Amino acid sequence: TQSTWGRNFPGLVNCTSIDWFSAWPEQALYAVGSVFLASNALIPKAHSENVVSHMVFVHQSVITYSADFKQKLRRANFVTPKHFLDYINTYQKLLQQKDEYIVGLCERLMGGLTKLEEASGQLAVLNQQLAVQKVKVTEMT
Repeated sequence: TQSTWGRNFPGLVNCTSIDWFSAWPEQALYAVGSVFLASNALIPKAHSENVVSHMVFVHQSVITYSADFKQKLRRANFVTPKHFLDYINTYQKLLQQKDEYIVGLCERLMGGLTKLEEASGQLAVLNQQLAVQKVKVTEMT
C-alpha cells in the first residue's frame, strides 16, 4: 500500500527530508575539534583550546539561528555533525592558505631588503669614486 501511495502522491516522497542525524552534545564537539586541530602545527598550543571553543560556539549558534530561521521564514536549514567536520576542514585549509600567503609576503619583503642593502653598498662605492673624481676635477681646474 505504501508503494501505491508513493505512485499516487509523489509529493509525499519527493518533498520529504528525513533528519537522520541528531545533534552532537557540546562535549562531543569539543572532543572532535580538539582531535582534529591538535595535529595542526599552525595553531599554537596556547590558543588551541580557544580556537576549539570558538568553533563549538559558532556551530551551536548556527543551530539556534537555524531554529529562528525556520520559525520566521518557515524554511528548514539542517545542521549536521558533517557540517561541523566541514567547518573544521575549511578552517584548516584557510589557515594553510593564509600562512602560505604571509610566508610569500615575508620572502618578498626579505628580497626587497636585500636589494636595498645591495643598492646601499653600490651607492657607497659610487660615492667613494665620486669623491676621488671630484678631487681630480678640482686639481685639473
